[in-house]
Amino acid sequence: PFWGGVFGVLALFGVAGVCHLLLRHLVVRLVQKFVRRSDARWDDALVQAGVFRRASLAIPILVVFQGAPLVPALPSDVSEFLRRLALAAFIAMIVAVASAVLRAFGRLYASDPSLGRRSIKSYIQIVEIGSMATAAILILAVLMNRSPMVFLGGLGAMMAVLILVFKDTILGFVASLQIAGNDML
Repeated sequence: PFWGGVFGVLALFGVAGVCHLLLRHLVVRLVQKFVRRSDARWDDALVQAGVFRRASLAIPILVVFQGAPLVPALPSDVSEFLRRLALAAFIAMIVAVASAVLRAFGRLYASDPSLGRRSIKSYIQIVEIGSMATAAILILAVLMNRSPMVFLGGLGAMMAVLILVFKDTILGFVASLQIAGNDML
């Protein structure tokens, strides 16, 4: 029974790996080919930022999530752990895709001569930091099978450390708000 579960998990990850290879080498390249043929600039920015490459991880993660309970001779607690691990990977993938979309938007904004005069890099970084912090809390909550509110309770003490670590980014954000608000550029 033990080896049946091990081979079943290996087969599950093998199927997920084949799905990933097919998506990455066929579908993503096909999308990139269509993007190169189009005249729009926004889709080129999405390809350059790696949005489609990161999003191609969704199907293999869902294969593991949905396939874990179907593996024969696999104990239910191991199956549940695999599902939680896949859910945590899915959260990380969503944040990676969102971060790539934000970076693509930042490139498009900076490349436009009428808009590129004011930098929005600090705004994008603040949103990325917030989304990564939220994802870290959600991933810990999923992996430990606890409510995210448990982790938010200790966030107040960690906020002082975060402010010290990201001091320059916060100062840049506040300065850009003041410059934009007073139209000093």
